[in-house]
Amino acid sequence: MNENLAYEEKISFTEIYDLIMFLNDEEKSKIPKKFIKYVEYNRLGDYITNVNPYIPLEYQNVKKQTRIVMAYVYRVYLADEEEKAIFREQEQKEYLEEQKILQEKERNMFKQVPKPNIAEKNTIEKTKEVSNLPIVKESFFDKIKNIIKKIFKK
Repeated sequence: MNENLAYEEKISFTEIYDLIMFLNDEEKSKIPKKFIKYVEYNRLGDYITNVNPYIPLEYQNVKKQTRIVMAYVYRVYLADEEEKAIFREQEQKEYLEEQKILQEKERNMFKQVPKPNIAEKNTIEKTKEVSNLPIVKESFFDKIKNIIKKIFKK
C-alpha cells in the first residue's frame, strides 16, 4: 500500500478496483494491466465498498473522484470509435464555447474602463507637466558650497 495517498483517495481506488473487477473479461482486457495494478496497489485492501454491479454507476453512492476516473476509463479504454468521436465533438464544442466566453469577457473588460471626470483629467495633465520638468541633481561640491554660504549669511 502507498502511504503517500490520503485515506479518501485510497477509498476511491478501492471503489475503482471493485468496479473494474465487475467488468466482463473482454472489457477488462481493454484496460491496461499496468493501470489495474496501479489501482490495486493504491487501494485499501481491508476496506469493503458498497459498489453493486447490478446498479448503474450514476445511482451508486461512490466518491466523486471514483466517478471521474471511471468516466475517464470508459472514454479512453472502453468506448467504441463512434462514442469516442461523439466525445471529441462535445469536447470541441465546449472548448469553442469557453473561448467565446473568454473573448466576450475581454471585450467587456475594456468597455467597462471608467472615463476620468474633468477633475481627474486636470490632475493627470498636471502630473504629466510636472513629470516633464528636468531633474537637476546637485553635485557633492555644490552641496558643500551651499552649506558654507548658509553659514556665512547668518
